[in-house]
Amino acid sequence: METDEIAKEKQARYEAAFKVLNMLAETWPACFKHDDETPVPLAIGTYHRVQAELGEMVDEEVLKLALTIYCRRPVYRTALRQPGAKRVDLDGSVVAPVTAEEQAMARPRRPKAKAAPPSKQAASATTPKKGKPHAAM
Repeated sequence: METDEIAKEKQARYEAAFKVLNMLAETWPACFKHDDETPVPLAIGTYHRVQAELGEMVDEEVLKLALTIYCRRPVYRTALRQPGAKRVDLDGSVVAPVTAEEQAMARPRRPKAKAAPPSKQAASATTPKKGKPHAAM
């Protein structure tokens, strides 16, 4: 598959996931919030409840991507870290507190450090002298 095709497929999956997120916010506004609203922590197992409610209306992989996008947003992770944060079900009812372990896991992600380019001496030490080149993965 060509790079352009892969990029187009990925873009289409993300567009579908954002449409699903909008549908979830319209269907369950007490649970899912639009981008301009402050999110609330979702109950554990929300994916399965949504899947059961929507059935075949939404592709399973698109739903997974949509919830991954939703739950990885910095604003959602901030909501998890709030003191006394509570998880809510689809109807907005509180089902459980966010545990200290979950709050710790929701800490802000560090940006990945860029590796310094290897020196010429280090590069020549790691370059194979003979034999076949390594296969691309």
